[in-house]
Amino acid sequence: LRGEGTGTLPCVVSIFGSAFYGRFDGPPCLLNLTDECVVVVIEHRGSMHGGVFPEALHDVVAAVRHVRGTAKTLGIDPDRIAAFGDSSGGWFALMLAVLSNNPQADLLGNSGGFPGVSAAVTCAIALFPPTKFDDMDRQHRAQFHAQKHDAPDSPEAHFMGFPVQSDSVDHASPITYVTNDTPPIFLAHGDSDPLV
Repeated sequence: LRGEGTGTLPCVVSIFGSAFYGRFDGPPCLLNLTDECVVVVIEHRGSMHGGVFPEALHDVVAAVRHVRGTAKTLGIDPDRIAAFGDSSGGWFALMLAVLSNNPQADLLGNSGGFPGVSAAVTCAIALFPPTKFDDMDRQHRAQFHAQKHDAPDSPEAHFMGFPVQSDSVDHASPITYVTNDTPPIFLAHGDSDPLV
């Protein structure tokens, strides 16, 4: 969506939440920003359609590279790209941020038409994202009927390809990749959320 401004505008890449199943549920909640920036909605393969970890992350990374690689055509400032997402979309936004300036990041892949272009974002806004899959059941509030994330058929287990109570799940945790060079992140959780 192109705003009404002149010159190059900042961009927000918006990744929808879907419990990693990849369902697109409608327009982003950021439509009121379109006079101030360009909003790009990113889709990815869902966990039931080949989008297990890290392939779905590669889809999102390829989309950000495409946005940066075509920034001039889109009227976007390639140095001002932010990531936004809620729930599982927030997880993708966090991963984009923590992998942006991380030399250890080997999860970005090289898929898409712009493999040499940076997928770095300048900041991220993540609303109620999972941050550590193997802690989700332990951290839920007892008064709510919570989804069982440790179950072998949970959304997170489908996304990882195995139950989340495994040492191997740490490489899918944004917390693992936070460094002093991580760009600014706004992270919000609610204390009455029965899912995340």
